[in-house]
Amino acid sequence: MKKQIVLQRGLILGLISMMVILMSGCFAGAITDEPYLGEEVSESSAFQEQPRNNTAEAEVTKLWLVDRNTALPSSFTPSALTAVGESGEQLIEAAAADYVKMTEAMKADGVGDLYLVQGYRSYEEQEELYSACVQSFLDKGESASRAELLASYQLAKAGQDEHQTGLAVDVSISSDLTLSEDFRSTDQGKWLARNSWRYGFVYRYETTDTGLKEPWHLRYVGAIHGQIMTERGFTLEEYLDFLAQSGQYYFTDSQGVQYVIYYRSSLVENFRNIQSICGDNQGHYIITCFV
Repeated sequence: MKKQIVLQRGLILGLISMMVILMSGCFAGAITDEPYLGEEVSESSAFQEQPRNNTAEAEVTKLWLVDRNTALPSSFTPSALTAVGESGEQLIEAAAADYVKMTEAMKADGVGDLYLVQGYRSYEEQEELYSACVQSFLDKGESASRAELLASYQLAKAGQDEHQTGLAVDVSISSDLTLSEDFRSTDQGKWLARNSWRYGFVYRYETTDTGLKEPWHLRYVGAIHGQIMTERGFTLEEYLDFLAQSGQYYFTDSQGVQYVIYYRSSLVENFRNIQSICGDNQGHYIITCFV
């Protein structure tokens, strides 16, 4: 049976307005069989005035692209952050819950421990880390321009780092939290390659596509999108490009539930049986509907 959560029509439209204010953020949860009728959404509605829902907020930036070309403002802070187990790290609520489920499943399979090294990191923290990295190269006698270049190979600038979304994790197999370039060849790394999508996580970077490596870095995108990305070998950039080129994509998940995923530049259109509405941080929307 199709899993549908009933949400009042007024709340749907309020949260759609919230997404517009957030430059195509992401809302999920909840929709009845009644179609969204395509009323014009006013961009004058303030985000703070919209109804709050933890499930919706937990997915506000789920498919946002955050990189050197698509940065987050310094003012952006997820409002539904929660602690992840005893790690001391924080993630957006849904990501935190699914991360715990994922690590419990890994242990149940006898694979071994997985340690959370880094979850949410603020704009200010990233700014400090990047500045310290630049300074370390200056202290070694590098010129200012060279120090900046070398730092950019190691760290993202503030606003260009996915950790600011509260949806990204760096993980380790070591209790001393060492990050390893060989992580994906470990038992835990191989298990994640096969199973992390079931809990909404995917390996985020492939060097050939993004210019980055970080084999220890995973991103929460949700199980539906995670399954597609894993099965087709897509990075987030490739997945968004694929959806943009397709316009709409039919998909059957691991439970046999059928969906159609639309990629649109606006929400003024009739959509039935909506499962979620996500943005890409580039002015477009990804609308997932039950078939």
